[in-house]
Amino acid sequence: MNRVDSPLLKNQKSENDSGADSHDNDQGESQHFVQFYESESFLETRVAEFISKAFESGDAAVLIATPEHCSAIEKLISTQGFSIPELAKTGRYFSFDAKEMLSRFMLTNVPNEKLFYRELRPVLDKATDGHRRRVRAFGEMVSLLCANKNFDAAIKLEGMWNDLNLSYPISLLCAYPMKDFCGTSVSEAFHQICHAHSTVLPTENSLAASQTEKERAKTIAVLEQKAKSLETEIVTRKQMEHHGRLLSAIVQYSDDAIISKDLNGIITSWNAGAERIFGYKSEEIVGRSVLTLIPADRQDEEPGILARLRRGERIDHFETVRRRKDGSYVDVSLTVSPLKDESGKVFGASKIARDITERKRAQQIQHALYELASTVNGAVALHEIYDAALNAVCRCQGTHRAAILLYDSEGVMRFRAWRDLSPEYRAAVEGHSPWARDALSPLPVCIDDIRTANFSEHLQEAIAREKIQAMAFLPITYEGRLLGKFMVYYDTPHHFTPEELQPAQTIVTQVAFAIERRRTGENLERMVNERTASLREAIAQMEEFSYSISHDLRAPVRAMQCYAEVLMEDYGGELDEHAKKYLERIIHSGVRMDRLIQDILTYSRLSRREIKLHPISLDRLTRDIVNQYLEMKPASGAKILVDDALMPVVGHEASLSQAISNLLNNAIKFTAPDTQPKVHLWTERRDQDVRLWVEDNGIGIKPEYQHRLFNVFERVHPEKNYEGTGIGLAIVRKAAERMGGKAGVESNGVDGSKFWIQLPAAEKS
Repeated sequence: MNRVDSPLLKNQKSENDSGADSHDNDQGESQHFVQFYESESFLETRVAEFISKAFESGDAAVLIATPEHCSAIEKLISTQGFSIPELAKTGRYFSFDAKEMLSRFMLTNVPNEKLFYRELRPVLDKATDGHRRRVRAFGEMVSLLCANKNFDAAIKLEGMWNDLNLSYPISLLCAYPMKDFCGTSVSEAFHQICHAHSTVLPTENSLAASQTEKERAKTIAVLEQKAKSLETEIVTRKQMEHHGRLLSAIVQYSDDAIISKDLNGIITSWNAGAERIFGYKSEEIVGRSVLTLIPADRQDEEPGILARLRRGERIDHFETVRRRKDGSYVDVSLTVSPLKDESGKVFGASKIARDITERKRAQQIQHALYELASTVNGAVALHEIYDAALNAVCRCQGTHRAAILLYDSEGVMRFRAWRDLSPEYRAAVEGHSPWARDALSPLPVCIDDIRTANFSEHLQEAIAREKIQAMAFLPITYEGRLLGKFMVYYDTPHHFTPEELQPAQTIVTQVAFAIERRRTGENLERMVNERTASLREAIAQMEEFSYSISHDLRAPVRAMQCYAEVLMEDYGGELDEHAKKYLERIIHSGVRMDRLIQDILTYSRLSRREIKLHPISLDRLTRDIVNQYLEMKPASGAKILVDDALMPVVGHEASLSQAISNLLNNAIKFTAPDTQPKVHLWTERRDQDVRLWVEDNGIGIKPEYQHRLFNVFERVHPEKNYEGTGIGLAIVRKAAERMGGKAGVESNGVDGSKFWIQLPAAEKS
């Protein structure tokens, strides 16, 4: 064997080496080489040298070749002093028939990824010994495909090998006879094959035998320069293509609308998110003015936006309304950034529009339900409640038409209150009901399109004259008895969903309670109790609704974090400091948003979770929490003192554990810089209760701010100094109240704080 001319056997690892070994670095980076050859003997020598290097370094090898090549290569390896049977027995050598292996995953002349991975992954798992050692592998399957002129399959198979390289510590050598690439018709396939590899090695004929040593050295230098240039170009193209694909995928598959426009407001690009939000296909809207999307009463917004863009300014989270293709309106939050050329001149803008319809609707629903609950608690007459209920349902359901009908003394359903319904319509439909008078616990009836309804001719004509195209019948019931109905109308066909009707059902429940209280003449105390129960039910439903919204928010936040972290990890070295700072802000904001959502979910669970109270050893629970905290956060340097024999209480262990943990975290977090946190926990008897004190040496809380501490989202200290979500203490109070206790704080605003939780005492066992 000629070791002088073989780059595979060079031991020197300089930057000028072009052989496979020189690129198979010590850091464990996976490499993918391609060797072009003219003679079979050259190939066999190359592969034998490549595989032998694995055995010299204590690694493993996988040989997938024709039986003839396998036999010749193994003989050459044996001449190096390696025992093929012994290496195979110890799991460091695996050989396969390339043609037979190829047949296992080829379907209709195309390699199947699922079958390919099923065959190769077990082999590589054994060869790498569970990823604990590196592997050198030679594969001749691609060469067999090219010999049959199936270049597309070979290129796809190279890509599948590259995917495996991402998961296993492999150095892979492929080989192609140069005769398969003669002629211009296969030049594109040749370039794609080169492009699929990290290192390209030329044929043995690159160095002429008749050259002098001086000429040979010059030829080597020229060839190395060309090979290096080709490798650099391949790597650069791969990086650019990957970066471009990543950015393109982010833009194309983003849930947000991502649009670009020139400085005249003409739309120049349009992604799938924009099509989903606004209804226009790219070919319908690109080239048109962005004013197409802006309602008539908001057209004056665009000149101001364009003026700011021309000055190079960025516009963040501008909330407004835009118009869809079908004429409907959508609430959006806009972020607009200037696009600049290489000279820094602004030539256009990139606009991200986020659909905030659901968030706006959730806010409207909460406000409407709060206002209704307030009216119900303070109303003197039923008509006040009817008016408030109609206002609330119109806001929650996004309509301007609604009505309340109740049975009169003669058993006829009659209008008691309504919005935007003509006298003729009311007279025509009064008395109609989709349920029998004695129906028990009737269900809502929703008609998405009046044209599909099975109404009498008389009713159908009345509805048509009123130009109603969709309606929902919501039964007003009390303890299963039917009292009347609540009607919601739309001027266009409308698809009703149970989630959408949930706020309306809450409003109907309020109306039913109000009607029944008035009809039965309950005394004042019972009226107050029932109103309170009704309000709690409404709040519980609102908390459940908030829980659902908060839970769904985590998915896009996590996606934002993930994309930002991937960009920072994969391309951090290519970004300038400004770009890195922006990514760090995105990641930090994502983490904080996720923590905020989790705190909201915790608070919501405390409100909804069933609480079963039982005696709890406060001494054991507190010491467990303290020990766990010190183990998880030793860097805090906190000194925590727990008095002996804390008194037992009656409570719910999970809720109490959450409350104590929050107080302990706050006690250590809100400490002045360069001050060692010191916390003291003890208990004292308060009549039939036990009060747990958590005293710290922190910055304290001024008395005038203490009444705000336990409210949701209340923060006394600036976030930039003490990071948090403003929910921790709200969780403490909610947990204490759910366990029949209470929570509070004492502080003069100078010498630290003393927080406490008070719960019913339990007798020691």
